[in-house]
Amino acid sequence: MYIPRHFDTKELVDEETFNLLGENAIKLFDEDLLIAIDTLRETYNSPITINNWHREGMYSQRGFRSSKSNTGSPTSQHRFGNAFDLTVIGIPAETVRQHIIANKDKYYGINRMEVGVSWVHIDSKPTSEDKRIYLFKP
Repeated sequence: MYIPRHFDTKELVDEETFNLLGENAIKLFDEDLLIAIDTLRETYNSPITINNWHREGMYSQRGFRSSKSNTGSPTSQHRFGNAFDLTVIGIPAETVRQHIIANKDKYYGINRMEVGVSWVHIDSKPTSEDKRIYLFKP
């Protein structure tokens, strides 16, 4: 089981899930995606915001979303531990997306990214597309 070096479990799950599972909530995630967010953090040497509810922040649904969440689709990859919405502090989302595309072999866990949004959505949902990273619009 991979444990991220740069993220606390609270940053990756909603408050309800953390209260229920505690640190064991890390087991909900695709390991390759956890490695990918650590790699991004190391590449940019800048903080990355996923969830910050535990610091009185406004984000609580950008990592794992429980079945009780009203955010997004019931079949969202967030509900399976296969997606993150993130912001690299000081770096535009499009710059991060282009970096991931240009270095796709470095980010093995990322199969899809959402475009046209001000954050970076990454997920590990398998795709049958010829492209290694499939881009989609919300």
